[in-house]
Amino acid sequence: MPESQSHSGAMQKKPKESWENEKNRYLSMPRSERRKEYMTRFYVEYTESTFPRAGSNTPGSEKTPLDKICVWQGDITSLEFDAIVNAANEQMRGGGGVDGAIHKAAGKSLLEECIARYSSGCAPGEARLTGGYKLPAKYVIHTVGPRGENPVVLANCYDSVLQIVKNENLKTVAFPCISTGIFGYPNEKACHVALKTVLHWLQSNPDWDGRIVFCVFLDKDKHLYDKNVKKIFADPESSAVTKEGLLNQITHFFTSSLKDLPAYQLIVASSDPALKTTLNVDNSKVSPSDQTTKDTHSPTSPVEDNSLSKEPSTPDDSELKVPCEKGTKEGEAISADVEPQSNEALEPPDSGEDGEGEIVPASPHFTLMSVGMGRPHLLCIVIAP
Repeated sequence: MPESQSHSGAMQKKPKESWENEKNRYLSMPRSERRKEYMTRFYVEYTESTFPRAGSNTPGSEKTPLDKICVWQGDITSLEFDAIVNAANEQMRGGGGVDGAIHKAAGKSLLEECIARYSSGCAPGEARLTGGYKLPAKYVIHTVGPRGENPVVLANCYDSVLQIVKNENLKTVAFPCISTGIFGYPNEKACHVALKTVLHWLQSNPDWDGRIVFCVFLDKDKHLYDKNVKKIFADPESSAVTKEGLLNQITHFFTSSLKDLPAYQLIVASSDPALKTTLNVDNSKVSPSDQTTKDTHSPTSPVEDNSLSKEPSTPDDSELKVPCEKGTKEGEAISADVEPQSNEALEPPDSGEDGEGEIVPASPHFTLMSVGMGRPHLLCIVIAP
């Protein structure tokens, strides 16, 4: 073949599609056409009969949080949902377990989008949205769970995902068991955090009318969710229990993590009085065999420092944002030896009647942890002399 013809033939080849073009193509396809390109061996269509409500909702009646969830055992990559959740790693480059299975079923464009849009990856407790490509699901929401037992960061995972679900107006989403694999989170404790966090989010977002599916793979996880879902969701007092349990988990996490710090003050600030507390901890007075926390306030009592107990300037503004030049990234685990870093995400709140906006006590060593639990927002501050 003459060189000119060969060159002309090469020029006529269809240009390689970028991940963005391919993403838009899949999202604009009719479902019948998308199904022809699924890489999974089979798909599970969303129907009320396949994913029955955990509650006893009848048509036309008001849906409770229990009526908006379902426990299902099977392959999450087969679900034809608006979104499935990927238990990703910090780099968002694929891995083992459910992460590897999702990347394999979606095709290489998923990795290309992760690299192009999220070059810095995803911090523990946060979430990122990508297309689903050759998956039956339209979207994948990636979240990074904690390594080991950290209920605060794990709760943030579920909350961050659900905020994306709400913002993108998605109606069906499936969660795998986050952090229970090689990340080492105890299965039953992770189940409790998942259910209570989702319950709290549904209670805080009653107008969201969709379905949240807890997609489990192992028999032991199916048993755990079946055992706990109605116990947690059906209790009319579960909202208060959830708040108290969350506060206890937060204080336990900090006190157990900072046992080597001689003395410090832990402040949990929130727009909700039930989620405020101040602990003065003196580990030097505690024997090694009895590491207990010395509290100056009840774990559920409001903070007495007026500068910390201010309500937001408007009823709808429940996020506490603190001016600060020191702290850790949102959702990052706290240690006693954290070197203070810049935290530009925290901004001053609207000033109140007295014009005061600064609520962080002056100290050369303190650390911040922002805890997203839908509404209200929490702020944890550790102050060490």
